[in-house]
This record gives sequence, structure tokens and C-alpha cells, in this order.
Amino acid sequence: MKVTMPMEKEAVFFTLQGDDQVASLNMEKWDAGPKMTYLSTNNHGSLILATSSGSDAVFAFDASQGSQISEIQVGSTPKEVNSIQMTKWPL
Repeated sequence: MKVTMPMEKEAVFFTLQGDDQVASLNMEKWDAGPKMTYLSTNNHGSLILATSSGSDAVFAFDASQGSQISEIQVGSTPKEVNSIQMTKWPL
């Protein structure tokens, strides 16, 4: 699903483990992998990384475009995503 979302200073994102999705506080949702657990964003809230312990992957989303960028296989049952320090990602 492609969702266009304005980037605001107070953008809040979270995982919906039972629905296998990542969502924003205004309830825009992105389909992701099974058992979504942890996530992190860059300082601007435009890039989201979220772990899927059911697929052993991290999903990357471009929140400003409302689209999934990548699914990255990371190994058995990822438990966290550290904070993202990005300087080249669009603001």
C-alpha cells in the first residue's frame, strides 16, 4: 500500500505485531513481515527501520513517500534496531 504522509516534527511510528504492519500515530499503515517488533527512525522521521522476528529481517520504509524501500535479511530473531545516524537521506 502506498501512502503519502506529510513529515511533521511530531511523527510517531510503532509496530502492529498482530497485524504484521508498521503504523503512524495518525493510523497510516504499511504492510511488513510477521511478528513486527522494534523500530527506529532517523532524526527527520523520513526513514523507518523495523524488525520482523517472524521473518528474520529488517524492513526499511520511506515514510515521506509511504513506501517500503527494502527487506534486509539479518539472521535469527532480530531483537532491536539501534538509532539511525543518516546524513545522506532526504530531509
